[in-house]
Amino acid sequence: MGPRGKAGRCGVTGKRRFRDKAECLQVLHAAAAARHHSDTDDEACRRREVRSYFCRGCHGWHTTSQRESAPA
Repeated sequence: MGPRGKAGRCGVTGKRRFRDKAECLQVLHAAAAARHHSDTDDEACRRREVRSYFCRGCHGWHTTSQRESAPA
């Protein structure tokens, strides 16, 4: 399996691969909206994505639930 993986997945991380940052930002916006709606409806939500990053392995973009760490 190459760096782009199968069916939109990264061959390095196994995460869903997005073609550009704009596409990632749309997904992050949808995740934030889902979290907001679940909070207002008092329901559980599994969406945890909070930021995007460029993957040097597949040259695509991924989302993550990890917040950026403070510089050391």
